[in-house]
Amino acid sequence: MSDERMLEEAADWLLRLEEDDCSAAERQAFEHWCAGDPRRSRAVEQMRGLIGQLQGLQEESQAVQAALSSTLAAPRRRRPGALAGLGAAVLGLSLLLAANGDWRHYWLADLRTAPGEWRRERLPDDSVLLLSGNSAVDLHYDGGQRSVELLRGEVLVEVAPDPKRPFRVTTDDGSMRALGTRFVVRREERDTLLSMLHSRVSAQSADGSHTLEVSAGSQARLSRDDVRLVGKVEPAAVDQAWQRHQLVVHDAPLGEVLAQLSSQQRGYWRYDSKALAGMRISAVLPLDDSERALALIEDSLPVKVRRFTPWLVWIEAKGGQE
Repeated sequence: MSDERMLEEAADWLLRLEEDDCSAAERQAFEHWCAGDPRRSRAVEQMRGLIGQLQGLQEESQAVQAALSSTLAAPRRRRPGALAGLGAAVLGLSLLLAANGDWRHYWLADLRTAPGEWRRERLPDDSVLLLSGNSAVDLHYDGGQRSVELLRGEVLVEVAPDPKRPFRVTTDDGSMRALGTRFVVRREERDTLLSMLHSRVSAQSADGSHTLEVSAGSQARLSRDDVRLVGKVEPAAVDQAWQRHQLVVHDAPLGEVLAQLSSQQRGYWRYDSKALAGMRISAVLPLDDSERALALIEDSLPVKVRRFTPWLVWIEAKGGQE
């Protein structure tokens, strides 16, 4: 059974369990369904977490509430109020999954963080994984390998030595085999960015055609058919930025900066990267305080920020029409 289908079944069960006439036999059937496959219990728990977030979003924005409520066309027996909101959230999730398959992988990931949440996780081999906000990874550990698959977002890795099992971080763009202890990997829209903080990593493109050894203080980009050095980093500054949840940029295109900042927000930021293409910024911006980050950008560049709700922000060039 596909992951998407399992999520749909979990949503159906959660809806039924909330109905007033749900019988003891049906509740027992639900327990039997969960026991039949460990992935089902996992899907149920992840669905409950997602429903909670969607319900919170529904309460905050009337526009989102109306969009979700409009999906409630099929007649079902529901308890008024709470269950109607649950049904809207679940059906809204179906639309979300259909529109963006990346969300399915995110909610089924072994480890994940919400936007604006940072997490430190000690792995079975005593390596340490730090996840930035809005990130997700799957872990692949056995007697012959230690592998972290970065599904989205960014991680800082502190690798524990184990000469019998190499440590790798993989993405759709390639793999990075640790020859040292500390490095950062970030998935971007078109490729993967590797920043070396200590020692070395052997980076290989997804098709295996290019391999490059990247040393401390260097950055490299991996794509499906290429690996190349792209610049330098200051390891101490990167460590400090992670500790303080900051984004440090030097002469960076504003569109790229907004993309990184918006990934840490629960709402939607609307901006036209092409219209902002001539603007570049050097700054230290807080990833966990969007109001302050946007204020710093407004002070530095000729842009206007319009806030329609806590969940909808427009950023545009002053005097521009979007």
